[in-house]
Amino acid sequence: MAWMTRQPIRFDDLPLFVAKNRDLAEAVVGPEPERKRIWLASLPELEACGFPRHTPGHGRYRPAVKVFYARLFGLDAATRAG
Repeated sequence: MAWMTRQPIRFDDLPLFVAKNRDLAEAVVGPEPERKRIWLASLPELEACGFPRHTPGHGRYRPAVKVFYARLFGLDAATRAG
């Protein structure tokens, strides 16, 4: 289990535009290969719900990924109400 011998990729350590979906997967769901595989397979469904698309030459805009999940779980409304 080589994935257990290194530091996992953290979301805030990713560049502004994330070129590799596997790096984003690890930052979102952790280093375990099966969880990353499932997350990567769900990308088309996530994109259909508004997940930021991968743009040529840039990748996925990391801040937009964070906003997507905040909206998905209702955190954006909670922060506005407070």
